[in-house]
Amino acid sequence: MRFEECRRLVTEMHVQALAIDSARDNVDHHFNYICRCQAEFERSHSAQNAAHSELLECFDRDMETLESTALHPAVVEHCERRRAEAVRAAELNAELKGEKNGLSDHPGSSGISGSSAGSGDVGSDRSDNVISSTESSTGNEGLGGEGKGSEGKTRSTPPSPSMTQPAEGEKSRMIPPIRRNLLDCVPAERIRRWAQDCARSHDAFNAKVADLAAMFNALHATTEELFMTGPDVDIAALEEELERAQGKLAEQAAVIQCLDKDLNTVGRLVEETVGDLASNRGGTGSVGGGALDACAALDPMNELHVKSHLPAVEAVDREMAALHWHCAQCKHAMGACVHRQLQSISALQSQIHQTRNKQAGFKEWGKRQEQKFRELRIARRIPRVYRACLAEVARRVAFQEMYAAQAGKLAERM
Repeated sequence: MRFEECRRLVTEMHVQALAIDSARDNVDHHFNYICRCQAEFERSHSAQNAAHSELLECFDRDMETLESTALHPAVVEHCERRRAEAVRAAELNAELKGEKNGLSDHPGSSGISGSSAGSGDVGSDRSDNVISSTESSTGNEGLGGEGKGSEGKTRSTPPSPSMTQPAEGEKSRMIPPIRRNLLDCVPAERIRRWAQDCARSHDAFNAKVADLAAMFNALHATTEELFMTGPDVDIAALEEELERAQGKLAEQAAVIQCLDKDLNTVGRLVEETVGDLASNRGGTGSVGGGALDACAALDPMNELHVKSHLPAVEAVDREMAALHWHCAQCKHAMGACVHRQLQSISALQSQIHQTRNKQAGFKEWGKRQEQKFRELRIARRIPRVYRACLAEVARRVAFQEMYAAQAGKLAERM
């Protein structure tokens, strides 16, 4: 009974160890997933961080490149002509408004007022035409202007330079700026403020990424410590003890079998002796020599039983009792170990889940960073795009000349 109870306890401890292994396998699966995600994020962030750092370091040089890249003389001439037209239109509008204000302050005779009214109608029509021409001439100057009206309020995060446009009411009053290089064609102040905001966001993002890396390293150390922690009970050693106990039980069974055999022998001798005594009751009453010899032969058997067999049986019984007590203590320790490790695994799974959510959030943050630095990339590509535009213009002019020459030849042939 004790041996069977010990076997049952060892089997239950083996099942508990399998449960811990199963929970560890689950943790290992999810931890390997976030390890792959972390490695992928670190690779992408390393490349992105290098590109963004290079953009911030070379921003001043990019702005100097824009300033040193002169516009084509035809573009400069066109801009100056439009600016002059806008200035003349603004002066004319101011003169017309001054005339209207003077007439309203000094009303004259009916004839004079009528003539002045007529001239006022003509002037108003002329003013409307000038204003409309000014709107058409300055309607596309939003990118090159500095956006003075839209910067009245101070903002912590500047608006995107490529997405901000002047208010509709300011477009009609805006005079095109002087444009002689590429820097005059972009909102330079907004781009500089945008670069400063990108630098602050870049530093904050790198600090948070460092915190994420530290948290992941701590989680990695905790996970490795959990995997290196084994059960408090050596189940293999208990199974070896059970095998040795089973061998001793086999020896005990052999001793008991020998005792049973000797018991049967003694019982038979007793029966024979009793039979001899019964048969000699009517005679002399003396016991036969064979019975006495049989009784004398029991002394060595008794000595063997007392000195060897019975102590061996009692020793095996004590060992089985000690083994049963040891298995019960191991079962108690194994239960406490399982409870403690399952709690650790549960806490670790919660940390893994939080880390996975943070990794997803940092990936989205990285995408937003890429979108934020898009404006600086555009500012860097402007000179290259401008040169490509000039090359395309030259190619089209050459094609136009070639087409005109071929058309002239065909006209002469006809």
